[in-house]
Amino acid sequence: MHPHPASGAAESAPSSAPRDTEAYPLEFTGSAGAYFRVWIVNLLLCCVTVGIYTPWARRRTAQYFYSNTLVAHSPLEFTGRLRSMVLGFVLVLLLLLARDIASITGQKLVVTLLLLAAAALVPWAWGSAMRFRFRAAGAACVCSLPPVGARSTAPVGPCGCWCRCGGSCSWA
Repeated sequence: MHPHPASGAAESAPSSAPRDTEAYPLEFTGSAGAYFRVWIVNLLLCCVTVGIYTPWARRRTAQYFYSNTLVAHSPLEFTGRLRSMVLGFVLVLLLLLARDIASITGQKLVVTLLLLAAAALVPWAWGSAMRFRFRAAGAACVCSLPPVGARSTAPVGPCGCWCRCGGSCSWA
């Protein structure tokens, strides 16, 4: 039985970190000038294409940050699929267009159903957006975060994510 926190007795919390983990240095090697070039090109192309370039701009930005982030002196690699990014972008545009058309034509029930459907899809969309995969150059493991609310006994790699190599990750 644990003493009551108000009683002033110190309570020792068990450490949740495994004792045999190794800390890897994290370093960002990018520069403001290099990122500005990526940003300005993305901005101009988004303006010229009226926003259609957005998925490609997001991918270029992610690639810049990943390739300039070093974990254990190895750069990360953005492996997001452009096709999935474009399809998600088109899906959101179509849902917004359907909502706007239903709103303009006075179909309040359809607007309400679309908003309820969108609210129901938020956890799935959030989980999909938060999943990521990275591979350190020279690493023997490709890891990904688990979907929101998932429970599994899958091995966890040194990056703190699910590991596809059986937990025997070796970082260069």
